Amino acid sequence: MQNNSFQALDATTVYVLGNNGVLWREIGNLNDRSQVDANVSQFQALDANTVYVLGDDGVLWREIGHLNNRS
Repeated sequence: MQNNSFQALDATTVYVLGNNGVLWREIGNLNDRSQVDANVSQFQALDANTVYVLGDDGVLWREIGHLNNRS
């Protein structure tokens, strides 16, 4: 079961983890958001582009922008 959580980086940028495991980066409001990853159990954002994501499978990733640019 997922937990809703969020991390605000500043007055306009926030990472939001939905109860469905989808991690979003929102800038300003929910109308300006992009999906960062899915199947996320926990996350820790460093800045507006870099976030550490712990997947449901227990694998930890450093993602820059979105899941297609991770290591």
